[in-house]
Amino acid sequence: PGVYSFTAVATDLAGNAGPESLPYTVATGVAPPAFTGITTDTAGASASDQITRDATLVLNGTGPVGAIITLTRVGLGVIGAASTDAGGAWSFDYTAVTLPPGQHTFMATATTGGSSSPASPPFVLTIDTAAPTIPSLVRFHPATAATAASALVFRVTWIEPVLNVDAADFQLTTTGGVTGTIA
Repeated sequence: PGVYSFTAVATDLAGNAGPESLPYTVATGVAPPAFTGITTDTAGASASDQITRDATLVLNGTGPVGAIITLTRVGLGVIGAASTDAGGAWSFDYTAVTLPPGQHTFMATATTGGSSSPASPPFVLTIDTAAPTIPSLVRFHPATAATAASALVFRVTWIEPVLNVDAADFQLTTTGGVTGTIA
């Protein structure tokens, strides 16, 4: 896929070359662009999972060199355009729009030489601005309310998967003369 320009030169039997013809340009099927990620996806556990707490984004991708990339947000329509650079990379600054929490789907097409590509595969990203909560904290051992045990074990249940949680992430609050530490 791409745009190609052809010229011709006629040469006679004596070896005399005539002037070059005007170019004839042909646009073959244009390959669809691809999304490579979002600039602000570094706020979470992975820089490539398309889940972020930053609701203002810069979308990045690749496409045919010299193409105009038209971006759409599913349910909203065309949101703007970007141009590919000499390496085929493009970037679209969408930071003027604050996206609400939830999933958002983007698609893109490339236009070059008067021809447009098919739409890219959907690029789905999730804006997650809610901190995980603990809906349940249950004393696991010992099971009685009054105890003289030297250790109490609690089970924590989260509302969503969390990563890299350890004892240092918790704070012990005691009342009524009780003391203790988290181990």
